[in-house]
Amino acid sequence: MQSDNPWRAPRLSYNAWRLMELLLRRGGGMRMEPLLRASDMSHDNLVLAIRELAERWWVDIVWRAPSARHPRTVPERFRDVRRIVTTRTGRHCYRFVPTS
Repeated sequence: MQSDNPWRAPRLSYNAWRLMELLLRRGGGMRMEPLLRASDMSHDNLVLAIRELAERWWVDIVWRAPSARHPRTVPERFRDVRRIVTTRTGRHCYRFVPTS
């Protein structure tokens, strides 16, 4: 059911819900290497899910310092990210998951 209410945010994608569930199951935040291992999403879908949650302020991206050593096992597009963490808003909004 689609609503024409301009104040209503569009629904989250299935991948965004899965990512949020994974983060909260693991304590609210994960480093990139364990996140890539635990997630069964493709790298492109993972980037889209992170971006979607970050636009709503449900997650924060913690960046590496410029002088930090980059892990070689993480793909190039994820090397500048230290971890993904949930925000207070995200933890609060996730409790009210729509049932349908």
